Amino acid sequence: MNAGALLSMAIGGWLAAGFTAIGAKVLRDFSRAELEEYSRRQRNARRMDEILDHYEEVSVAAETLQVVAMVTFVVAGYSWWQSLVHRFAASETILAEEFVGAVTAAVFLLLVTTVWLPWAVVQFGSAAFLYHTWRIWRAIAWALWPFSLCARLAEAFMQRLTGSLDDEQSEEEAFEEEIRAIVTEGLREGHLEADAREMIEAVIELGDIDVADVMTPRSSVDALDVDSTWQEIVDLVGECGRTRIPVYEGSLDRVIGILYAKDLLPVLVRSEGTPPQTLRQLLREPWFVPTSKKVDDLLRDFLRTHNHMAVVRDEYDAVAGVVTIEDTLEEIVGEIADEYDDDEEEQIRDIDEHSAEVLGGTHVEDVNEHFGIDLDDEDDFDTLAGLVLSKLGRIPRRDECLEIGPVRIIVLDATRRKIEKLKVEVVDRSRTEA
Repeated sequence: MNAGALLSMAIGGWLAAGFTAIGAKVLRDFSRAELEEYSRRQRNARRMDEILDHYEEVSVAAETLQVVAMVTFVVAGYSWWQSLVHRFAASETILAEEFVGAVTAAVFLLLVTTVWLPWAVVQFGSAAFLYHTWRIWRAIAWALWPFSLCARLAEAFMQRLTGSLDDEQSEEEAFEEEIRAIVTEGLREGHLEADAREMIEAVIELGDIDVADVMTPRSSVDALDVDSTWQEIVDLVGECGRTRIPVYEGSLDRVIGILYAKDLLPVLVRSEGTPPQTLRQLLREPWFVPTSKKVDDLLRDFLRTHNHMAVVRDEYDAVAGVVTIEDTLEEIVGEIADEYDDDEEEQIRDIDEHSAEVLGGTHVEDVNEHFGIDLDDEDDFDTLAGLVLSKLGRIPRRDECLEIGPVRIIVLDATRRKIEKLKVEVVDRSRTEA
């Protein structure tokens, strides 16, 4: 083969390697959200669906062709260089220098087309590139179908060997990780506030939280016996300050209805405190949910049914507690205080000169300022409870103790879900948290 043909093969292999490298990189790292938005602007949602259905097999074909193209570039380029050497024989020293120069040039060309350019396309135009070149990739995948078949066989073998399954759950987890990556990037670039990130994280986690984790437990439920006197009813409604109260017959496991305060007040006013009807006549039908129900499903059901309270039953059909729409929203936005809640508790309450009771939600910088110390607050937390969780990797038990930098921290109150209150003792001001 003459030098001109070899040079043409080398250039063709280099260009093909660059194009397939871009395709392989885009097919691995494209953003579904950006592709959906771009497809919507192009008014072709079917193209996006086709890409999502077949991008994995197309990715294998692109990577296969990339390897072939790179090998072609290297072999043809080396053969072309050898033909030049034989044609223009020179001293060994000059040949060695030319060889080093040729290798350097080849490495640079491959870096440009297979590393730097694909990275730039993924960062700034992956959706548009994938959308407009999709038919090319489908044709390549069709031409290289034996390689895709081999890849699927290897994938099936590894899944059987490791006992893992590529199911909808893994796809959902991958999508959640993509959302987290986008949010993290937005936070880093200043497009999102930390509070917004926390809310988005909370929304993602809703599908992993059971109703049992957010409900008011049975022991804390304010409820009425259906045979209660009107005075007992008024007293309980006034004391608890709740707008919806479960009503039971005999025991709390037999909830027969929900009393709305807004239904009770007009009746009391019209009858001057002694209504002619019974409590049973004022009740609304209760809505029951299992403890295992996921919070995201519960929130959707709240919105669909226009209910604001549900009675929670366990696997034995006993009442485990109640859950409100406020409980589910608090999982997203944090604690919601209203006019009936007690006054906010003091964040830091001094015990003596060197110790204090501190609420778990107190910011680390406030603790530092209060005690004149320097606890680390540069990681993925900003509260004292978050600092403790990051050190232990779990929610601690009550009375559990740990030392962090210059302080000893004792857990005074903690639930299954969060740390409520801690005691902070300064033991050595000369030590700081690294």
